Amino acid sequence: MPRDGTSVSLIIADGRLRKQDGLEQTVTSVLRSTSAILGAAVLVPVLATYLQLDAPRYLRALERIVPADRVEYVRETIADMYAVLDGFVRAQIVVSAIVGLLVFLALQLLGIPFALTIGVITAVVDLIPYLGGIAAILPSVVLALASGGFAKAAIVVVLILAIFEFEAQVLSPQLVGRRTRLPVSMVVLALLVGGELFGPLGLYLAVPVAAMVRVALARGLDA
Repeated sequence: MPRDGTSVSLIIADGRLRKQDGLEQTVTSVLRSTSAILGAAVLVPVLATYLQLDAPRYLRALERIVPADRVEYVRETIADMYAVLDGFVRAQIVVSAIVGLLVFLALQLLGIPFALTIGVITAVVDLIPYLGGIAAILPSVVLALASGGFAKAAIVVVLILAIFEFEAQVLSPQLVGRRTRLPVSMVVLALLVGGELFGPLGLYLAVPVAAMVRVALARGLDA
């Protein structure tokens, strides 16, 4: 009997260790993905700003490397790429602001406390894929449960999911596509490929990369 009891204890302990290891791996994976997305979300607008500030220096350096008859071509290509990157950042800000406003209106209509605060936080965090939805749903559901019970919390979840579905299917393809001069179908395709290959980070960088590739190909064909 003692042996059987010891065996059961060992099995239970082993199961707990396995669950703990799995949880640690999941948390580590989530933290790595979040760090990568945060880095990209900061890097893209910062890169766009520095490209604008340092553009004259880059152009002078290119004039020493590129043949004289190609300088104007390279200058125009870089200007087009910068315009695409700048357009992407501006479009993301507009999309996030609209999402934040919609979340605020939905919560305000349902009488959820701190609706404005949640809307503002959602608008800021929505610049990072996935985190905007989490920032909107978690506090909203908790406050809805506290103020109106399960039924109100369920309505909140449905409305917020509908808002983010609207963002994914309509707002982002239309506004980001217009700013980056990409067809809506190309925006959707870039998001699918980027997400499949590189996960959340790929979702964030897919559209600007696709837009800059389009510029490079178009300029190459015109050369």
